[in-house]
Amino acid sequence: MQKIMIVEDDEIIASSIKKHLEKWNYEVRVVNDFENVLEDFRNYEPLLILLDISLPYYNGYYWCQEIRKESEVPIIFISSTSENMNIVMAMNMGADDFINKPFDLTVLTAKLQAILRRTYSFNKTQNVLNYQSLTLDLLKGVISYHEDSIELTKTELKIMQILFEHAGQIVSREKAHAEGIPHRTAHIWIIRKKEGKVQILLQKRSQNKDSFPGKFDTSSAGHIQVGDEPLESALRELKEELGIHAESADLQFAGKFPISFAREFHGKMFRDEEIAFVYIFNEPVNTDELILQTEEVESVQWFDLEEVCEKCEKHRDIFCVPTGGLEVVRKYLDTVKTA
Repeated sequence: MQKIMIVEDDEIIASSIKKHLEKWNYEVRVVNDFENVLEDFRNYEPLLILLDISLPYYNGYYWCQEIRKESEVPIIFISSTSENMNIVMAMNMGADDFINKPFDLTVLTAKLQAILRRTYSFNKTQNVLNYQSLTLDLLKGVISYHEDSIELTKTELKIMQILFEHAGQIVSREKAHAEGIPHRTAHIWIIRKKEGKVQILLQKRSQNKDSFPGKFDTSSAGHIQVGDEPLESALRELKEELGIHAESADLQFAGKFPISFAREFHGKMFRDEEIAFVYIFNEPVNTDELILQTEEVESVQWFDLEEVCEKCEKHRDIFCVPTGGLEVVRKYLDTVKTA
């Protein structure tokens, strides 16, 4: 968890910033001893500092200078003093940015994230990643195993980069979504043809879901457990969520796609970084006979595929269907037509 240090003597402002950043899963410390800010910095070792100018004992300029004598940690000044001379002085003292009070917490977060990304992510960039006997060349888009190698598509390269960078991690579902840790999921799309049109069965997510409650989503989906294969997880999700007892031969693999977003639900940040393995199930389904897992699924409903493709972007208050999944399904159906 990334650590942020706030040096601000206005308790209301400091508290509001702390609560907001904690929703974004940052670890935040508010300094209370304004006579020993440098010592607090040394003990806490934050990745970024939010620093006010007007402080008890010594001002923010002084502490910025003292910190710069021993660290290049990013520093953002937050101050109601907006004169140009104060901004110039702050930057000359070693600040990375300056934000005037009052400010929007969303803007503050965006600036903070941008500085953290520039400072720490770029320094870690590698062109070649290794895991055991596998080598991934990000520039060439090639993965190698001993003497054998294959070229990857852009999507495959992105998927492999995420997996290489987080190889060996075992985390809970809650932690994965709290911290945005990449993980694998199995997505099952139930389809049928009716009156010449392709229809898909969508589930309406239960109201207590930790993301997109009450919205229509993929037929069935879930995390791939450690040690499980995607197909194994897909069969399990169908059974648990919808009561469908399928066999391996009933599912057709259609492809993979990435999902990446961060939004607030129920007062908490939800970060999703996943690689979805897509399967098609086109065996007959009687919705009246389905056994729904009520804590996950409120109801199910058939929709025309093209209707969902057109409406899911314009009506996000109704649908949370991943557009990447829809594209995989459409490409699969096109392939089946021409086969």
